[in-house]
Order: sequence, then structure tokens, then C-alpha cells
Amino acid sequence: MVSKMQAFYLEERPLSDLVYQLQDAFSKPPVITRTCVKVMNQIIYNLNNLSIKHKNHMETKVEEKVLTNILIILLKGVEDTTDAYLKSYLYIFMIELRKFSSNFGIMTINSLSKEIDCKLCYKHPFLKNLALRALFLNLPDKMLYDFEKFLKQSLINETLADNSVVLCSEYFKNQQISRNVFHNICDYHSSFFCKMSINKHSVLLELKKSVEKKQYSVVFECLNKSHDEVVQLEACKALIQIEQEQSAPYVDKAVQLLRVFLKDANEIKIFAAINVLNRLSVVFTKNVARANREIEDLVHSSNKSISMLSILTLLKTGNEDSVRKLALKLEPYLTTMSQHYKIMAIETMEKLSKNKFEEYFLFLERCLTDKKGSLDEKICFKRFLVKKMGVILDKIQNNKNNKSLYIRIVDFLAGYLEDPEFYQLSMEILGILGRHLNQQKELLYVYNRLILDNHHVRNSALQTLFDLDGKFNTVQTLSQLSFNLNADESNFVKFLIANKTLSNVKKFDFEELGDLKENVCNLLGNDGEEVFAKNNETNLFELEKKIEQGKTCRPVLLTSESSDFSISLVKIIDVSEEPKLNFVFSIKSNVKKVVLQKGVLKIVDSSGKEWNLEVSGEGDFSISNINIKEGEVFNGVFDYQISLEEDADDVEQDKIELNAFDVTVLDFTMPVTHVDEKNKNENEFGDKLEFKVKGTKEEILSRLIQKTNLFTITDNNKFTMTGDYFNEIVVINGELTLYKKHVNVSLEIKTTNEKLLEKIMQIF
Repeated sequence: MVSKMQAFYLEERPLSDLVYQLQDAFSKPPVITRTCVKVMNQIIYNLNNLSIKHKNHMETKVEEKVLTNILIILLKGVEDTTDAYLKSYLYIFMIELRKFSSNFGIMTINSLSKEIDCKLCYKHPFLKNLALRALFLNLPDKMLYDFEKFLKQSLINETLADNSVVLCSEYFKNQQISRNVFHNICDYHSSFFCKMSINKHSVLLELKKSVEKKQYSVVFECLNKSHDEVVQLEACKALIQIEQEQSAPYVDKAVQLLRVFLKDANEIKIFAAINVLNRLSVVFTKNVARANREIEDLVHSSNKSISMLSILTLLKTGNEDSVRKLALKLEPYLTTMSQHYKIMAIETMEKLSKNKFEEYFLFLERCLTDKKGSLDEKICFKRFLVKKMGVILDKIQNNKNNKSLYIRIVDFLAGYLEDPEFYQLSMEILGILGRHLNQQKELLYVYNRLILDNHHVRNSALQTLFDLDGKFNTVQTLSQLSFNLNADESNFVKFLIANKTLSNVKKFDFEELGDLKENVCNLLGNDGEEVFAKNNETNLFELEKKIEQGKTCRPVLLTSESSDFSISLVKIIDVSEEPKLNFVFSIKSNVKKVVLQKGVLKIVDSSGKEWNLEVSGEGDFSISNINIKEGEVFNGVFDYQISLEEDADDVEQDKIELNAFDVTVLDFTMPVTHVDEKNKNENEFGDKLEFKVKGTKEEILSRLIQKTNLFTITDNNKFTMTGDYFNEIVVINGELTLYKKHVNVSLEIKTTNEKLLEKIMQIF
């Protein structure tokens, strides 16, 4: 009997544990290729996550020692394995690992130099190509010439010249010494647009660099002129990574190309096209909707991945009427979908449901009662579903038209408490019932938790009964009943009875603990954030939490182009409780061969309060948890000492006056992907303004997004920005009209608060 292959899920795990697994996978015979590949996938996934968190100032950088340990294991694996697939995967892994450190050159040179001439690489040219890429990626710049012999050998060999020569020569091109090696290697790059024979990998490399350097001409030329299918797909994919105001004029062209791929017989091309369309549909919904006919034809595809992505894309580009039909088709795929796609599906259905939540709730109910899936994933995802039911209740509790649905959801959640599958779900549901339970008969489900469940749930049940005391006098009832409570729980009951007048509306803030906060957080093992019993739960709600609690604004340049240093500011706003700001200043040199020895960045607000940041080199520097008011204006100066790279003793001192910057009401307005229709009522206030600005339409839109930092959807010359200012809606509809000497900007601003509207109008 053939055993069924187990599903493999990428998840966040401690990097140290994965390094041990990697060591075991390669050291314990026999070496199983699948096991090694699984561990390497997990490591790259976690390294990417840690890198993203580091950029968002949520995590420290991965230690160089950990990366070195990983590389040592990889190099040993490369030498020992004779499996072509595993060897190729190891090369690819080393190429990816280079993103996280540039200090691997000396360690890799000896091993990879031998690999390039090994029998396996001679037998499989693609392996030699990968080995060359891995080698040249890790070579120090000063050693490029020492290894040009490998490139010349590849140039002569017709089977290798197809891609390795062009890829490796890219590093010489960066050094501006290509003519010394290949004389006319630049022709490999320029000839593509002249319709000459060209290696596609060179163009793909150019596309990647174009996005990284934010010089998008190559991307746009590829969209308009390329006839190579791979290049076309990569150019369309690049639009996802580009600022939307820059990519907007080319999205229609990309959708036109992708529609052709959707009709192709090759499933790989179809999957690539629908994947790109799915990601483009987040911002360019109307543009992608033009491909709905082709996408609908793929819903019944025999390939589950294609079918699933087609349904998810149609959910975003569809309308209210399509929710039920698509929900039924999507349901069978939920158990095999990754967490990212599950969240995407639920969020999109919630958006489309607007005020009609019946079908959406039925979908959540079916998903919650489904018992398929891995243990860790089920806990996280089902908790997410329960929270979404709570969101529905919050939205419809005052709507008479949805009264029957409201009662139905509360009944379902109360009944689900009797068999919740996981106790964490019981805790989540009890929190919701504390706000929404209105029928006294359903209190029985809460009281049962004090008898039937563990101490985690019992504590939650006690809190729920305290929350419901205003409706049912439940705290007094507790003192009259006899439950099998431990000493701590009995004391908790006595505390509740003695403090019935305490507010149960405001969310608990760890700052209220004062001097006790540090000790309490140490006992909890966190920094005052929510913790769960399982340490290995994946952070399914990170994105949702990030949207709810704050936002990261676009960088603002504070210096002129002629300054010695470029200093930009990123404002990170946290509105989880009281509004707080974090300022992140990025300092980069504009002068070659000049080193920043040290400096002091001084920031002063309008009241004279001063912040000083000492810097010892280029990089990012932050001021955290700033309590300031809207409308505050800041000025600053950067005093610094510099020297030449070759003469660190010869130091010069200078300073740069920073451009003034402010904090506006729009900084505290959170971007939201859609506006709740229930708030669009007669209380809506609006105003219009029109002005002229010099520049291109893309530049003007970029400035507007930089000023608002709201969620923006563009459609040709029109755009819509949406946000939420402490439960007050903000919608900005705009249109850009290009004239010979200027761009005419028309804005229509709508809010649900008249004073808020006045503040926003003053910004523009």
C-alpha cells in the first residue's frame, strides 16, 4: 500500500531549530532530498520574514553567525551529494542566501571553484550555470578578474553560453570593466530592444535591477516591445513592486498581455498569469476586471491552484451578487490553501458583503465547523473566523433589518461553546458574548464553562459574566452559586464583586500597571502584547493587527540634492491606544569615497522640545513613542564629521539644515481597503477644491499619496483614497488633467465629521 504524501506548510519557526534540522538532514545517512529541500524552504521563508520585520523595525537583524552556520552545512552538502536535483537546489539556496549577507566570499570560493569543474556539472550544463551564478554573486569585487577564466571557458562552450556567460558578465558590467573582458558584452543588453538575438536571462536581470534602483524604463520597454513570453510575464509581475502611480499607465497593457496567457494550453503560463492578475487586483480592481471573462473560464480548471486563484481574483473584481456563487466554489479549496490566501478570501468576501452578511456568515460557519487541516493552522484560522463573526455583530447590532441575523450569530457562537474543538476558540467567543449576549437563557452556556473547561476558559468566563453584569446582574449571581473554582479564581470572583463599578468598556492598557508593568510582562513572557498557550502558532493576524494599530508613511526627503548626505524621514503611526509616533531617519551619503565618522541629528518641535540622535555612520536611526498633537511642525539640523576613505585622520566638520516637516490629521488616518456602507448616510460632509501643479501626472499623484498615505485605487486619470480617522470615514476622489504646462488637480473630499473635513481642506 502506497502511503499518502503529507501536506507541507511554510510556517514561522525559530531559526536556531531549523539550523539543527538542516544539520541532521545532511549528516544522518541516507540523505533524503525531499527532507533537505523542505528544511531549506522553511529557512528561506523565515529569513525573508525576519528581513521584512527588520525593515519595519519589528525585529533585529539576523546574526551573521547563524548565516555562517547555515552556509557551512550547505557547502558540506554540495561536496557530498551526487543527486543533481539536490545539488541544483543547494546552488539556488546559496544564491538566495546572498541577499542576507555579503561576507560569504572567502568561504564559498574554494568549494564552488571545484564544483564548476566536477563531473556532475560537466554532465548537466544547467548545474554549471547555477554554480557560476553562486560563485560570482559571492565574489568580492576585487577578485572578479581572478575568475574570468570560467567565463571565457563558458563563452567558448556553446552549451553553456546560453545563459551563464551573460549572467556572470553582469558583475563585470557593474564594475564598468566589461570591455576588458568581453569587449562588447554590453551588446547582450542593448541588442534586445534592437530585436537581435539575446539571452533572455540578461533581460530578466535588467528587470530586477530596474525595480531595485527605481529606474523603471526597462520594465515599461519590456511591456511595450518584448515578444518573449517569460520577459512579458516578469515585466507584468514587476508592476506589482512599483509604486502604483508609476505603474498605473501600464496596467492596461499588462492585463492585455496576461489575458492572452490565460487562454494558453500551458498550465504553467496560465498559473503565472492568474497569479500576477490576482496580486494586481488589490489596487487595480477595475483594470483587472476587464479580464473577468477569461478568468471565469478558469474557475472549473482541473488544476486546483489555478481554480483557487481564479475564484479569489473574481471575488475582488466581482460584486455583491457573486459572493454566494463564488463562496460555494471556493469552500472545497480552503483546507489546501495557504494562510495568506485564506485571509485574502475572507477579507474580500467581507468587503463584497457590505450590509448583506447572510451568505458571508454561512460561509464562515461552514469553515468553522470543518475539521480538516493541520492542528496549528486550524487554531489560528478558526480564531480568525470567530473574530470575523464578532466584526459582523459589531456592524449589525444597531441595524433593525439584521436583527434576526444578529440573534442567529449569537445563538451559534453560544452553542459552539459546548464543542469548540480548541479552548482558545472558547476564550475568543466568550469575549464576543460579553459584548453581544442579550438573552438570559444563553447565560447557561457561559456558566457551563466554569464547570466543564480548563482554567484559561474559566477565567474568560468570569470576565464575560462581569461584562454582562449590567444586563443580568451576573456578578451577584456568582456569589450565590457553588463552582469547583481554585483559590485564584475564587479570589477573582471576590474581586469582581467588590469592584462592580469598574469600567468594562475600555480595553486594558499595560501602561496602567505603572511600575509593576515590567514585572508583569516578564511573568507573561512578552512586552505587554497578547500571548497564547502555543508558542509555535503562526502569526496569522500580523497584517490585520498592523492595519488596525498603525501605518507606515512613505519616505519624505528632508535635504536637497546638492547636500553631502541624503536624509529621509518615515513616520510610523501607532493608534492602538493613544496616538504615538515613531520617526525613522535614513542617512545616506551623496559623495563617493567619503565616510561619515560621526554626527548628531537634532530635531525640534514648535514648543522648543528637542531630540538628539547620535549617529556613527550611515543607516537608519529612530525616535520612538513620541506623544505629539496634530499640526505640530518640526525643524532640524544635522551636524556631522566626515573624512576620505583613504585618510580617516583628516576630518572636516559641517552641518545640513533639514526641511521642515509636520504631522497632520491625515497621518493619523488609517488606510482602509473599503468603506463601510452603513456610515455613508445623511451625516456625510463634503467639499471640493481645484489647483494647478507643474509636473507629470505620475509625479503629482505620487506627491498626493505621500501627503495622505491612504489606500489608493487608480483608474487612468482618476483615483480614490480611503481611510479611517478614529471611526470617522475619509474618502478623497480625485482627477488629474494634463495640459501643456501644468496638471490640473480636482479633489472631492468627503468625511463623516465636519471639523475633520475642515482640517483636511487646510492641508491641501
